[in-house]
Amino acid sequence: MVSHKNMKFLCNVGIILIAFLIFNSSQITYAANEEENIAKEAKLIVEKPINDQSYKALTEFCNHRITNEDRLFCVRVLKSSPVSATANDYVSLLKIAIDLSVGNAKKTKDYITTLSSNNATKPPLIPVLKECISAYDETLNQLSLIAVDLVDDPPMASYDAHQANEELRNCENSLQICKVADESILSRHKIAKAYGRLVEEIANSI
Repeated sequence: MVSHKNMKFLCNVGIILIAFLIFNSSQITYAANEEENIAKEAKLIVEKPINDQSYKALTEFCNHRITNEDRLFCVRVLKSSPVSATANDYVSLLKIAIDLSVGNAKKTKDYITTLSSNNATKPPLIPVLKECISAYDETLNQLSLIAVDLVDDPPMASYDAHQANEELRNCENSLQICKVADESILSRHKIAKAYGRLVEEIANSI
């Protein structure tokens, strides 16, 4: 027979476990929905160019400089900024892409930081999360350098964009080595890489 004291202990453990499962499930659902939205939009991609005279530079870049696979993501992301309607060159587009990429990278880093300090996170995962936090810090640093180098040394702007993505790959490598299977992390990181890839594509086109 289970004593009253032991029963109380088991109940407390059960409550903690349920709370963790609910938290983890909600985070996975959020990330999965975001990735699903991108996947659904990707299926809508067609060979016919996207025509919109209000977004001349955006339309030209996304139609002719981006593969079909990434075309709709390019349009969707850049159009999420109101100023993209009046962007008349790739430099303007790059600044928009940098701002959006920085915003996304900060959100992803904040999420990983929260996980790293969560008592429910498995101890072996914490060093990996800290490596990713450092990688995202470096990514944000490289993104901040692009606009400066774009004025002083344009070729360096492309290098900065490339290095930003290299840092994201460092995080990804750490996740793979440790066989991290948490979709709430992987999905967010995948989206961050897509933003970084867009920045590099625009920087390479200037």
